[in-house]
Amino acid sequence: MSSETILDAQQRLERLVRQRPAVARIRDIPATALWEGGGRTCVLHPDGNMVYTDLPRELGGNGAQVSPGWLLRAALASCAVTRIAMLAAERGMQPERLEADVTSETDLHGLLGLCREDGQRVPPGPLAIHLRLRIRVPNVEDRAVRDLVEQAMGVSPVLGAMTEAVVVRLDIDSGAD
Repeated sequence: MSSETILDAQQRLERLVRQRPAVARIRDIPATALWEGGGRTCVLHPDGNMVYTDLPRELGGNGAQVSPGWLLRAALASCAVTRIAMLAAERGMQPERLEADVTSETDLHGLLGLCREDGQRVPPGPLAIHLRLRIRVPNVEDRAVRDLVEQAMGVSPVLGAMTEAVVVRLDIDSGAD
């Protein structure tokens, strides 16, 4: 998809939301994960796309697929790059390089439901996440590029989900009547 196509789509959507604000609140496409045994899952998209995950060998999986934690990092990296590209198109900028690396640090005590030796509870997710962006936009001042990135990150849905408190409702259907 070209920058012009992205810009055209954004402009159409922005006009629609300005004209009919109620259409802005949408229900996102569901992801359905099916356990395939061991540490392996198949995550289904309603259009038929599938993503397979597996636990690393250290956690009892085969390590044959990406882990769910890696997908979280991949979601942040791809969302960051996409959101920057969208805002760049809006501003008439053409990045010649745009890539993101996401790393994180996790304490396995949390995943295993164990307290540290000092008795402190450890969260099961990442303790720290590092998003490193590399961007080059010819003929644009460094300050303008930094402003582009900072503003794009301020409206990145995945980054927002990771940094804002999001209510997660858990419904359990155990099959018991």
